[in-house]
Amino acid sequence: MSSDCAHAPRSFPRTFLNRLVRWTAATILILPPASAPGQGITVNPKGTTVSQLVNTNGHTATFVVQNLDYPNTDLIQLFCGGGSGPVTCVSVSPSSVTLAPGNSQQVTATYNVGAHGFGVLQVIGHDTRNGFGDIGWYNVNVLNSYQVTVALNGSSTSNAYFTVENAGLNSDTYTITCTATGSVTCTGTSLTSVTLTSLASQPITATYTLTPPSTGTLTLTATSSHATGSGQVSLPEVAVATYHNDQMRTGWNQNERTLTQSNVGTSSFGLLATVPLDDQVDAQPLVVPSITISGGTHDVVYVVTESNTIYAVEAATGTVLLSRNLGAPVPKPLGCRNNGANVGTNGTPTIDVLTQTLYVITYTTEKSAPVYRIHAIDLGTLADKDSSVVITASHTLSNGNTFTFLPQYQRQRPALLQAGSTVYAGFGSFCDMGHSSSRGWLLGWQSGSLVALPANQLNDRRPVGGVDTIWLSSIWMSGYGISADSSGNAYFLTGNSMDSTNDDVSFTNIQESAVEVTPDLTHITGIFTPPNHDFLDQRDSDFASGGVLLLPTQTGSIPHLAVAAGKFGLMYLLNRDAGLAQIGSAVTIGPCWCGLDYFVGPDGVGRVVSSGGAKVIVWRVQTSPTVALVPDDSSSTLITGQDPGFMTSVSSNGTQSGTAVVWAVGRPTNGNPANVTLYAINPTSGATLFSATAGAWPSTMANANIVPVVANGKVYIASNTQLSIFSTH
Repeated sequence: MSSDCAHAPRSFPRTFLNRLVRWTAATILILPPASAPGQGITVNPKGTTVSQLVNTNGHTATFVVQNLDYPNTDLIQLFCGGGSGPVTCVSVSPSSVTLAPGNSQQVTATYNVGAHGFGVLQVIGHDTRNGFGDIGWYNVNVLNSYQVTVALNGSSTSNAYFTVENAGLNSDTYTITCTATGSVTCTGTSLTSVTLTSLASQPITATYTLTPPSTGTLTLTATSSHATGSGQVSLPEVAVATYHNDQMRTGWNQNERTLTQSNVGTSSFGLLATVPLDDQVDAQPLVVPSITISGGTHDVVYVVTESNTIYAVEAATGTVLLSRNLGAPVPKPLGCRNNGANVGTNGTPTIDVLTQTLYVITYTTEKSAPVYRIHAIDLGTLADKDSSVVITASHTLSNGNTFTFLPQYQRQRPALLQAGSTVYAGFGSFCDMGHSSSRGWLLGWQSGSLVALPANQLNDRRPVGGVDTIWLSSIWMSGYGISADSSGNAYFLTGNSMDSTNDDVSFTNIQESAVEVTPDLTHITGIFTPPNHDFLDQRDSDFASGGVLLLPTQTGSIPHLAVAAGKFGLMYLLNRDAGLAQIGSAVTIGPCWCGLDYFVGPDGVGRVVSSGGAKVIVWRVQTSPTVALVPDDSSSTLITGQDPGFMTSVSSNGTQSGTAVVWAVGRPTNGNPANVTLYAINPTSGATLFSATAGAWPSTMANANIVPVVANGKVYIASNTQLSIFSTH
């Protein structure tokens, strides 16, 4: 379907650069020539942490340089650099020292600091005679004068647990208050005030009660005369209103207070109910609590099928509360077998909880022709809030001709996205059929009115003709959703194409790429194309078999990251602040018809979950001294078939130890009984906590891209003609 670089603070002599110097935040390893064991120099300290006030100049740090080159007296040159982050080195004094063997001398580095963040100050010593080198460094926390943060750690049936941290340079005293919305009442906090020195923290517990309909938020606020910060938890029930839980597509429910590593691995956890449905389900179920239906209040699971039927199901019991068919589906479009017998509602809908509106796109047969419609559905009645809109679009090709959206050749597979006041949908092909008629589109509509945006994104704008026979550059992503950042910029992957110009990727044909576009779809603001894109194109090894996971803001020098992977099995870490530039080297996860997740562990460090091949791999997000994905743990090989990879999600009670669970659904390994398997995996050890049959998928030519949905103590798995509900008993 659709360079590594390093920056040294200055240039060094070749003899120095030819020595191998490996360094991390904890270790420096100097490897001298085998003929001179034990020779060299040292520069200390290594990794000492200091804190400085934001945007101030003229700081100094001392280092000790020692000559270990026995029996020689050596001239040692000293260089100074800001290793990363908001640290700028001014000078090191003296700039060189002459030391007899075993002697040492103190040197002073002068440096400035800029914006809030974490940086590294380096002093590099170079022995001019033998070329031996070493590096010493300080970790520098650049702080505001006064700053306070409040982080949610988790909650129970009557308590919410937070940590208040003084993130500023100066000591401060905070007043602790608790507020609530909805039917939540805050009844007290474990402390009413706390004094904290710089970077010190204090756990705070807030107690609360609930009254029907038992929904709302609780907010803990720390306030001083200089700064204020707050943290919030939704109580007691969680809405999963969009694909992978949020518009960044983290797949993380961080407010799961019932399911833990200890209870999902026992006989008390298992199948609660199955709900018959009228067709195969490719879309992820969505969950919204406290919806009024027929005069009663219900927690509801919304499921859509390939027959264009939408179901409202009681979340706790599986009772069908409402159902509605939105039109006859299209049978086997173009004869493509990469789907079930029907294609109706393929992409996961998205829900606006505030307005209680579900946005969904249907594929229907009308007057013997296929038609796409976008609907705005009322959650309480399943009625259209306004008339549905037939999807049309056009775009100007590179030769000035107009290309028209052709629904008979386009497949709406990626999950819908609502970002701000706009709903977006991506389109690809049916089995790469359609040649010049099938191309990758990203379209948008105003929420509520369903008025189409004036602009759209067409990924392949080449005119028809010449030697090219395939256009495509589809957006399909195995059903993964279009993602969006806090500014509303949209992100997606594109698949294969064929371009006679040596497959060079350009804005005329954006194949095999990760793409960032502005909310109005008028400008491309970021693009990353794997170096082997020509190989991917020629072998149908689409980059677009996965999606773009956006990571929440990280500490360190590169706060805004993205991760993407595809069929070839490499996962790329990208810098969203640099036009999706690649960071470091790609890591191997296994061929990925899969979706990536993100969560934060008990140590406060972010993790990425990959599911390429037949394994779950957990990757720690390292933010200093370099930004990288570091393997943490791996599951055993899971039983899964069809194309490699599978879909996952993560649940936890904040960052409480023992509560994080990775959920996965293995694809069928045969055509009969064609079972799909639900797995629960401990992300810390990789151990399988639970596995059981969760449904069937007889359409073995069409990948089962089943996302496990975890909410309020239950797990929902939608498969062929069935919704399965798992819970503790």
